[in-house]
Amino acid sequence: MENKSIHGWLVGAFTSFIAVAWAIFTYVIPDPSVLGFDAINWKNILLILLVVICVGWIFIYTFALKLPVILRHSSIVFVYLLTAVSFFWIGMKYEDPLFGASEKEAVYVYNDSATILGKRIETIDNISIQLVECQKAIGKIICKLDFVNNSIDRDISFRSETRAFDDSSNEIDLESVVIGSSNISTWDGFSLPKGIKTSVIIAFKLVNNSSNKLTSLRLRFSGMNGVREGVKFDDVPIKQ
Repeated sequence: MENKSIHGWLVGAFTSFIAVAWAIFTYVIPDPSVLGFDAINWKNILLILLVVICVGWIFIYTFALKLPVILRHSSIVFVYLLTAVSFFWIGMKYEDPLFGASEKEAVYVYNDSATILGKRIETIDNISIQLVECQKAIGKIICKLDFVNNSIDRDISFRSETRAFDDSSNEIDLESVVIGSSNISTWDGFSLPKGIKTSVIIAFKLVNNSSNKLTSLRLRFSGMNGVREGVKFDDVPIKQ
């Protein structure tokens, strides 16, 4: 009887601790990164939760062995189903591209390499943004982008946070925007008809003639719905 009491107390204390910790991280500290520890983030917390579920299953299974046959088998089936649902929910959360990112980080989609087909492309808010190339021309760094809007017709524009960073640590503001063959102001909006590729050329001042790449090309837009508002292309070569 004493062993059962200790067993029950341990299970209760363990589950209460997990519930309290989850409530604190969910409602008191929505972004665990503010604690300043790299190891404390939502993805690691989910992994710990998986371990907790497995340990909890062992506790329940051990306890169920002492129950009558019908109750024992019913309990095991219930635990199996509950575990399957829990793992499915955790898997969905873990695969969410916004999960584990702070509010500031979630603004951008990060792209640091090309696809198998050699394309640098990301999709935000149903708009595919492909970085075709960047090259030097007449004292400028010119980058060509292809936009394909997969949603309804809409207008977007570049925000002031759009800029480039070269391999000499220079931060360069956006200088000009060309849509098709028309020059527009850097803050003007441009139309993206549904399903039609729109070519956009953006230019930055060439600060260092010896620059061979952009360490980062940061594009942020107005007119996006949802958390994602931009894309960052890292390690972009500059053609001569």
